[in-house]
Amino acid sequence: MEISPQTVAVVTGGSSGIGRETVLAFLREGASVVTGARASEALAKLQTEHGASGRLVTVEGDVADSYTADRLVAAAVARFGRLDVWVNNAAVMSFGSFLETPEDAWRRIIEVNLLGYANGARAALAQFKRQGYGILVNVSSVLGKTSAPDMSAYVASKFGIQGLGEVLRTELLDEPNIAVCHVLPGGVNTALYRHCANFAGRNLRPMYPLQNADAVAKAILKSVRRPRRERWCGRTGRLQIIGHYVSPPLYERLVGLLFPRIIFGRAEVPRTSGNLFEPAGGPRPAMKPRERVVWKADSVAEEERVSQSH
Repeated sequence: MEISPQTVAVVTGGSSGIGRETVLAFLREGASVVTGARASEALAKLQTEHGASGRLVTVEGDVADSYTADRLVAAAVARFGRLDVWVNNAAVMSFGSFLETPEDAWRRIIEVNLLGYANGARAALAQFKRQGYGILVNVSSVLGKTSAPDMSAYVASKFGIQGLGEVLRTELLDEPNIAVCHVLPGGVNTALYRHCANFAGRNLRPMYPLQNADAVAKAILKSVRRPRRERWCGRTGRLQIIGHYVSPPLYERLVGLLFPRIIFGRAEVPRTSGNLFEPAGGPRPAMKPRERVVWKADSVAEEERVSQSH
């Protein structure tokens, strides 16, 4: 599908990271965008900086609530008269073993990452069927095809997204003008690592190398222009997948041994639920190379960032 001034897209999780870069990429192409997120401060900043053209609408809401998806569709149709593209992107994440992660935190990640995508797909596909066309893009992950320790809920949610997309494609065979696409990035340099929950009790840094969020946004727009089932972002993720499929037992052993040593430091830090239940206080920068994140005990909003060698 050609992206033009007539194109109308909804992007969830548009207040930061991949979502924000995707919103800006659509706007640069002349499209109109409706975006939603929980972070009212970040949404207001986005609206102030990029809403002068009248092609941007922001909606505060939680994708785990199905009403939010309905509001996003209603806003797109009421303001612009149609909906061409829906990008499921909003996500939360935690680190810590399965047994270390509290049950309510584990459930919350599934509610946002998987049920939130289902809510978005349900609302978007209903509108697409009324129109007879549309493109649903799910931002999945390499971890929807393989695994990593200390991220059980996140990995389970991404596997679920992969399964949901496959089912939807089988159910839309009689709708040739409706496409369901997945974009699968590896590690992405976003503030998600600053916002995430940490139940491991040790300081953290993301697995490197990381790709920039705008590279994922470009892949999303490419999936709109030329829809395909899956589109990969970054070479590292492909190597993970190859390793997993060549020898799952060897992959599991290596990742199980190496991953915790790479992402966790020795320093003990307070456990925190991060932004799982409450939005982050405002926009934050992406990670710097070899930077670790250390949380203070009282508030994730008062996070202290410490750069140190691994």
